Amino acid sequence: MTVFTRQIATATRLIDKYGQYVTWRQDKATAGAADWLSGETAKTNNRVKIAFLPNKRVGYETMLAAALGQEIKTGSVLGYMASVTFVPTIEDVVLRPAFAAPFVLGTGIEYRISKIDTLDVDGTPILYTVTFAV
Repeated sequence: MTVFTRQIATATRLIDKYGQYVTWRQDKATAGAADWLSGETAKTNNRVKIAFLPNKRVGYETMLAAALGQEIKTGSVLGYMASVTFVPTIEDVVLRPAFAAPFVLGTGIEYRISKIDTLDVDGTPILYTVTFAV
């Protein structure tokens, strides 16, 4: 039992209210003697809710495009995820349903993770701030 139970409950309640169901896919190497040679992985799909927000980098892409002399094709999106039963890593992938599409586990638009920040004061995760490179 952590002393931050109320904060975890608040984060979970707000993300449940404003978030969207996504598939958090973890790829783990299979535990076989020669499986590492084939590069096979076991995919684990987790159903979680993430509240997506735009990353407030006003003018950053425009300035970078002008400096490089070309169009910028990537950007970033922030996502807030409450405490979950698994340990998220930067190698994982998030599958987000297209706009107005129903949630189906294992389907959606692939979002690559570029950064994960964990808010954990006493070692218990309260909130994950995830930056997606899209």
